[in-house]
Amino acid sequence: AGLESSKIFIFDVHTDPARPKYVKTIDDFGKKTGGAIGPHGAYALPGRVLIPCLSNAKDKGGRTALVEYSNEGDYIATHWLPVKGEQGVAGADLADGYGYDARVLPRKNALLTTSFTGLNNYMRPFGDLVKDAEAMKQFGGTVALWDFHTRKPKKVFNVPGAPLEVRWAWGEKSAHAFTATALGSKLWVVYEDAQGEWQAKEVATMGGKGGVQPVDISLSADDKTLFVDCFGDGKCRVFDVSNPHQPKQI
Repeated sequence: AGLESSKIFIFDVHTDPARPKYVKTIDDFGKKTGGAIGPHGAYALPGRVLIPCLSNAKDKGGRTALVEYSNEGDYIATHWLPVKGEQGVAGADLADGYGYDARVLPRKNALLTTSFTGLNNYMRPFGDLVKDAEAMKQFGGTVALWDFHTRKPKKVFNVPGAPLEVRWAWGEKSAHAFTATALGSKLWVVYEDAQGEWQAKEVATMGGKGGVQPVDISLSADDKTLFVDCFGDGKCRVFDVSNPHQPKQI
């Protein structure tokens, strides 16, 4: 997926996995999706892919959407992220419409999306961007919980500082996911509480003054170890997350 070009490049990796074969390019993404641009990867679903976007064609800001395409590369649907005041969404007063990642926990019918910034920001040199006070205000600070089956947002959480990647725990009884805030250098957990309600809370801080800008995270297959790659100092933090509410840096 091209963050700047909004082109999707499709390869056949099934016929001969050792020799991926180019199939085609989707070059009308913005037009077909109704203005969603800046596709960020593709999340596999049965018979289709879910593509979280980062921006829009109208003002190239952070208002954006989730997009579905079939395995054959045909457009299916666009689902715009919630904005302030949206009806039927708990915490809608927090909603900012920004997007970044999208991940699903099927047995809980739960889809989580995170938030970053629009094309006007993410295509600028980082050193130049951080000097622009107004531009630095144009970053998302929310995580949204969706009804996965209906593709409808249900609740918006305040997670300030541009939460990026989402990683669900896959244990049979697990009902939590981690995200990290690039501008806040915080580790957060989104979880289902004892009453069946979904919550979000900060559980760890990384780095000292100035932060370390955690970007990518990876959760081990046994759900016990979380790896956090940081852009700020080029180091990876490793956490014992056996207790997701009290992670310990190791």
